[in-house]
Amino acid sequence: MQALARHLGWGRYTVQRYARAARGQYMVNGRRTRPSRLDVHQPTLQRRIGETGGMLTIKERREELVACGHRVLCSSLRDWARSRLGWRASPGPAAATLSVRTVVGWITRHPDTLTEDESARPG
Repeated sequence: MQALARHLGWGRYTVQRYARAARGQYMVNGRRTRPSRLDVHQPTLQRRIGETGGMLTIKERREELVACGHRVLCSSLRDWARSRLGWRASPGPAAATLSVRTVVGWITRHPDTLTEDESARPG
């Protein structure tokens, strides 16, 4: 193993990890991607995604699986969906960026001198 590691320019443990992998495809970018217990539910989940247009949340998906008698954690389902289905967390509404000068102006001015828009802004 050490000679092979030296020849490849890899670490000894990296060579051991590749040697122990059941299949080469389980090693992607030096990380294992093992089959998941949730892989058996992939056709069902993809069907539900198609039916709802992808509008169900991970929590709702978990509740569906739990109703069928499967024990699933939200975090496990989220991680599985990211790796197998390519899901990403949808970004929330973009927060308006305020300058320090604007905020300080709101704080230091008398409330009667603020415009209607400035008074309506949270702060």
